[in-house]
Amino acid sequence: MVKMSDPNLQFFTYAHLPENLQEISKKFAELAKYIDSGLPSNGQSSEAIRHLLRAKDCAVRAKLYKSDQTCMFCGDPVVKQASTFDKNLCGPCWNKNYTKLMQFKGERNE
Repeated sequence: MVKMSDPNLQFFTYAHLPENLQEISKKFAELAKYIDSGLPSNGQSSEAIRHLLRAKDCAVRAKLYKSDQTCMFCGDPVVKQASTFDKNLCGPCWNKNYTKLMQFKGERNE
């Protein structure tokens, strides 16, 4: 019996995308090809490819996401505001600079 490729593989092409999106999409395409060729062809492998397609779309949209606010350190979008003090910091920069920020915050409150 010859295994047929999953028709959803057509949605994992990435050559038409800008370079910054190709690097994201390519990883999902490689995994989709592995699932298609390396696993038995059944409902579960088809479902895995469909879920992977949804995940790829979300990852690409995450890269394209525009925020009204950007981090004052790195320029990445600020997704969540914990307080008015750290409203212009992304999560990684807030975590990396927590001690410095708390010292600064303490100096401001004195």
